[in-house]
Amino acid sequence: MKLCAADGTAFELTILGYQFPELASEQYDSNWLVIRIHVDHPSGSWEARDPCLLSYEVAELADWLEAVAQGEPARREMSFMEPNLEFRLHPHCASTSSWSAGRRGPQLNARG
Repeated sequence: MKLCAADGTAFELTILGYQFPELASEQYDSNWLVIRIHVDHPSGSWEARDPCLLSYEVAELADWLEAVAQGEPARREMSFMEPNLEFRLHPHCASTSSWSAGRRGPQLNARG
């Protein structure tokens, strides 16, 4: 997934694979995904890799981002079991009805 802004800022999240692919029947250990995050910002770039999401959390994140894109998020934040990654809608996005009118779209703050 890649989120881009008009100023060249970009956030990219890539699933690299399972942390423990040999553990097929463990409730948590078999579901940890190694995630790569790459950020481009006008003041610099950085990258990190960490087993910070469970497979079902990725599905929840996809659903949340879809709801944000549709202007119907049920909550303003998306957090996970591991606190290494979190998404928040910027406070100025109190109403999403202006997005369809061609105004500035949702602003996401990602902490990782």
